Amino acid sequence: SCKKCGNKWQDTIGNRVRKKPDGTYQFRDCPKCSSRSRRSVAYDVEYPDLAKIYDTERNHRPLSSITSYESNTLLLNWICPICHEQFQSRLQSMIASRGTSTKGCPYCSNTLLRPGESFGDLHPELLDEYADDNEIDPFSVFPNSKATVNWICRNDSSHTWPATFALRHVGMGKCPYCYNYAIPNETSLKALYPDLSKLYSSKNKFDANHVSP
Repeated sequence: SCKKCGNKWQDTIGNRVRKKPDGTYQFRDCPKCSSRSRRSVAYDVEYPDLAKIYDTERNHRPLSSITSYESNTLLLNWICPICHEQFQSRLQSMIASRGTSTKGCPYCSNTLLRPGESFGDLHPELLDEYADDNEIDPFSVFPNSKATVNWICRNDSSHTWPATFALRHVGMGKCPYCYNYAIPNETSLKALYPDLSKLYSSKNKFDANHVSP
């Protein structure tokens, strides 16, 4: 709460100070009092392409009212020009991503799941083999996730093995005991031929620990 103008705002402790070249620290002033809140050219004028995808209705204020300080701290609502999904991002992040193919959209860049896109949504037939001791929710990851989790064979519960979501997604990574697949760390190329596995290219779709000799 600014003692000079009465303005109240939220910020991190780290943002309230700045380390100068001589090693000393300088306090950052209230954003309303400091020059950081003033711009000679409004953001909607400087970035008309961002003004088109700025969600004024959900933000409850025009883009022209956003200050330089708020551009780094405030989460704003946007509408993707490619997939038309709604998402939140800081203005400075959107400015930095203007030249990218995804335009800052977390859905188009595959960093945020849409409803129905998760591994659990796409593969309900595999969830009965998903081990209870896994800490990852199968409805929270993409089907091509490289995360390794545990599985329990539906035909024989004594058969347990690790496999990535990506392997199960493409139809591999099934019970190695029932389907004679490579058992990671036991019968895989990496386990039986460690020297040869060093020559196995990382460009291959499956790693050497999931490939049978």
